[in-house]
Amino acid sequence: MNFESSKRPVADDRPIDALLAGYAARTLELPLQALIAAHLEMVPGNRAYVAALEAAHGLFLSGLDPVPLTGRDRRLVNIFASTSPEAGDHAGDTPPDSPAAETVPAALRGVLGCDLADLAFRPAMTGVAQAVVLTDANGEASVLKCDPNIRFRAHGHSGLEAMLVLSGSFSDEYGVYGRGEVSVADETRIHQPVIGPEGLVSFMVSRDRMETQGRLGRLISQVLGG
Repeated sequence: MNFESSKRPVADDRPIDALLAGYAARTLELPLQALIAAHLEMVPGNRAYVAALEAAHGLFLSGLDPVPLTGRDRRLVNIFASTSPEAGDHAGDTPPDSPAAETVPAALRGVLGCDLADLAFRPAMTGVAQAVVLTDANGEASVLKCDPNIRFRAHGHSGLEAMLVLSGSFSDEYGVYGRGEVSVADETRIHQPVIGPEGLVSFMVSRDRMETQGRLGRLISQVLGG
């Protein structure tokens, strides 16, 4: 598996908008494309936004000379930054306590290659297990299982980290993320994730090495393969 090396456009207020723009333009590498597709499958609220981006992308292709990827996606994000989800878009959402909440979204099945129960999880640190499903020199895609109420060290990133919540929840300085929601971190953010009382299962795409703060943080980075 070869991750694309192109720079990711960053939306100042909603980092996920840049990924939605890349998804609409079909410029994301497979793991991120699958992550966003699974997000839209689980939480349909952004589908109208993506449809608008796809329509605009078609207009750009037919009416403009080629421009760099980052510039084009940034324009799309800015044009539709005020687009809000249509009422009723969440009608098909899966309730968090539904048995279906533990299933793998169809968009991720091709990436994982098996059910969650069949993944080869290995301890990463106390209370955290990781199953790496794709890896290369630019990063990796993995599934994380975290015990309830774990508080991670504050850390930053040297590149992109996108995390899709499959079950459970976590929070950081930028919000609370439940099933189907996506957290996006990059080199501009320092955050300290805290796992919710029900634990967490997530699909994570990382194109960097986590940079934790303090001596214990460096030890954790070593445990995680940093």
